[in-house]
Amino acid sequence: MASMIASFFSRAKSSEELFRRLEIGAAEGFDAHINQHNVIYISFNEIPQTCTSYREYIDRIQRRLRNDLRREFPNVEVREDEAVWDILGEIYELENEPRFIFVLDEWDYIFHRNFVSDRDKEGFIDFLSNLLKGKDYVELAYMTGILPIAKSVLRTELRNLPMRHTEVV
Repeated sequence: MASMIASFFSRAKSSEELFRRLEIGAAEGFDAHINQHNVIYISFNEIPQTCTSYREYIDRIQRRLRNDLRREFPNVEVREDEAVWDILGEIYELENEPRFIFVLDEWDYIFHRNFVSDRDKEGFIDFLSNLLKGKDYVELAYMTGILPIAKSVLRTELRNLPMRHTEVV
């Protein structure tokens, strides 16, 4: 489902033919949104087989984001030591205010790995908060996961992110 949402909104590759023949193809606003947005899609459950630490996991995600941003926005300097949210903020300011739809699939996957400590889990929530909370470059955030709702303080923290649109599934 998350990859379908990313596919619908993303300007990276045309998916109009696929969606036009579905019910959504007749929906009001279809033409205004199909393949018209900058989308950052992260499938958090895709990790290398040899990943043995939280640091390797999060560094890989940030490195891949930096590489994608460097390729898509060549006029913006992207340094390896710069935080992804700082780069996105700079893109927002320098590139006619582009905003991004974030599709974060299986955001809680890391919480079920044996190499992740409680401190790492807190660091991951900080990463998500720094990436999304109160950022002008966020147009929409759609997050999927399986972490139990009733027992999760973390979910509550994510719910409280003051964004324009938030869907935590």
